[in-house]
Amino acid sequence: MVSARNDSRKIRRRDSGKVSGSHMQCGIRTRKIACEQQQFSSRLNALWIELVSELEGCQSEFKNHSTVLTDNDNPSERTSQNILTSTINHLAGRVREVDAAINRISSGLYGICIDCNKKISQARLKANPSAVRCLRCQAALERIQKSG
Repeated sequence: MVSARNDSRKIRRRDSGKVSGSHMQCGIRTRKIACEQQQFSSRLNALWIELVSELEGCQSEFKNHSTVLTDNDNPSERTSQNILTSTINHLAGRVREVDAAINRISSGLYGICIDCNKKISQARLKANPSAVRCLRCQAALERIQKSG
């Protein structure tokens, strides 16, 4: 039987006060996760600012096109307005996704799949920082949407 004093899983060594064994690794892992979350938070905030700025520019351009359409019913202007409407809707959706991701970081749920509650891979979050599903669940959702 191993005594508690010699046990490598002991939290603190009496002589140095340093964290040892698996608890030290846990502390390192916790700091690494906090650092990664901070990086994602910074990236998401920058993306949010970029998207809002682009959205405001499109909304301003849309207003300019709207006044033109009331004066002149030009088909190319209508097409341009339709493209702007689609772009505005897309950007507004992206802003909502990024805002939700920022809220998930605050609540401690960032990087957790909303379907299976497993961790979303770092590679997926780097590619799409506002992802709410792991790759497996996202693929399953897309298969269902495609068939339905």
